[in-house]
Amino acid sequence: MQRAQIDSVSLLFFIFAAVFVGFAISGGYHGYSPVPFMDEWGGSLDFYIRSSSGDPAIWWAQHNEHRVVLSRLLFWMDFAWFGGSVWLLLAINYLLVALGCVVFWNIWREREIPGFRFVGFFLVAWLFSWSQKENLVWAFQSQFILAQLLPLVAFYYLHKCVAEESKANRYFALAILFGVLSVGSMTNGVLALPLMAVLAALMGLGWRRSGFLLLLAVLAAGAYFYDFVRPPNHGSLAKTLSEDPLGLIQYVLVYVGGPFYPIAKKLVGHGLVALHATQTAGLFLVLSALAFLVQELRKRERSTLQLALLTFILYIGGTALGTGGGRLLFGINQALSSRYMTPALMAWAALFMLYAPLLLKKTEGKRWKLWIPAFVLLAMLVSNQKKGLENKDEELFERQVAALAMELRVRDTMLLPRLYPNADDALMFSAIPVERDLSVFGLAPIRNAREHIGTQLASSTPTLECQGELEEIDEIEGSQTGYLRVQGWVFDPSTQSVPDSLSIVDTQTAKVIGFVITGQPQDANLKAARTSGFKGYLQGQLLTGAPDRKITLVNQASGCQFSTTLSMAD
Repeated sequence: MQRAQIDSVSLLFFIFAAVFVGFAISGGYHGYSPVPFMDEWGGSLDFYIRSSSGDPAIWWAQHNEHRVVLSRLLFWMDFAWFGGSVWLLLAINYLLVALGCVVFWNIWREREIPGFRFVGFFLVAWLFSWSQKENLVWAFQSQFILAQLLPLVAFYYLHKCVAEESKANRYFALAILFGVLSVGSMTNGVLALPLMAVLAALMGLGWRRSGFLLLLAVLAAGAYFYDFVRPPNHGSLAKTLSEDPLGLIQYVLVYVGGPFYPIAKKLVGHGLVALHATQTAGLFLVLSALAFLVQELRKRERSTLQLALLTFILYIGGTALGTGGGRLLFGINQALSSRYMTPALMAWAALFMLYAPLLLKKTEGKRWKLWIPAFVLLAMLVSNQKKGLENKDEELFERQVAALAMELRVRDTMLLPRLYPNADDALMFSAIPVERDLSVFGLAPIRNAREHIGTQLASSTPTLECQGELEEIDEIEGSQTGYLRVQGWVFDPSTQSVPDSLSIVDTQTAKVIGFVITGQPQDANLKAARTSGFKGYLQGQLLTGAPDRKITLVNQASGCQFSTTLSMAD
């Protein structure tokens, strides 16, 4: 009977894990777009252009304050092998989170007793939390996961040096490897090697190994900060500590307590109460870690696994402190950015592992005292996790249209900021990719759209009457290229489908004078027509001068088309 209860609890948490992972993967699917977004323009696309043009220094160059060498290798692979489709990068994001689950699962197995297998499934669900959505669905974010995963593995292998003395040299070499790799993840990765040196000393690994790690730490830091330039729009840790130490403490507490913000928000709503609850959670983590550290240092025989976990939490704390030093000027709420949730989630997983021996002892014979709180915690996170099922069609469509503006070199100040904050910078970053057909500019339907403007519609284009309407024509403020923004809808009743794009043709001259892409969600009864909306650009300077100008919108592949008349009032 007891075994059946144990198995049913494990099954329950297995279902939780499957649901959390499934929702997270669904979020990646719904959020997929090949269009570069924000930091990807300079951090991955511009990097690939410069590296493929024979600039080896770009591999080590700063991206903001980071040297994202490992992620740049992944970016290069994506562009060189897959044309910048970013599917590889997204898959790697999820794979890295899964590897984090494997590491914590192995840590748990060292402590597991029969009947507590459900804890492993709890950790999987926890580590796939949707609160870190940016690091899952944004192809640029692998470094945020690597910067936590690699040091964790390095600290764990130092523990294995002591736990399995017969393989100590092998594990020490692996620890060094992951410690050095940490330096190539993000700036906080530089902390890994000095912390490893301290950890090795506390574990009793000898002065040679500790000294070697310390030497590596000095060399790595020297190489990393040689010619280092602090980003001008960021603060500094020293200045923040001197000017607003209390604010920095609050920032750090919100940072590490962040995974509990969705719960606090659900219970008390937005505002200061939820923020204070999050800070309280962060304070609990900090005080708990300090208590465990004092307890461990007082022991004659120290647990190397406990020390490794404490070192990892210290690493995350240092990460939060460094982040706050540079970004507190943006406000305390900035600590709740979803990209910061990955380190916080992993810190809490490590804290749970620290509590594990005590929890197992306290709940012996009364396992429900452990699994019921874990169940309640995950149940309260389900509503936030379900956001991975949300449809992103409107947002992704707007990004696609912004990419079309880049292809046509239209300075659309309304849409270009969807991809990069400044419209002029967006056009600058996209100039070479457009010229070389890189990334989304090498994919249909955007590829070579600019080259078709001003050309004659092919006489071989088939003719197939479709339903459609041109609903809006708007001038683009600040644009010097004569383009107008157009919007409408189209549907092919014969195939019950929506063409992916349409060329706008001046009916009198048969010249292509514009281009639109479809996919905008519409309030349509017919399911096949629910993404029939289109948006794009019309080159008004190419229109003939007649008072009433007839144009045709046509898909040149299928011939799906409809015609309309533009009056001078348009």
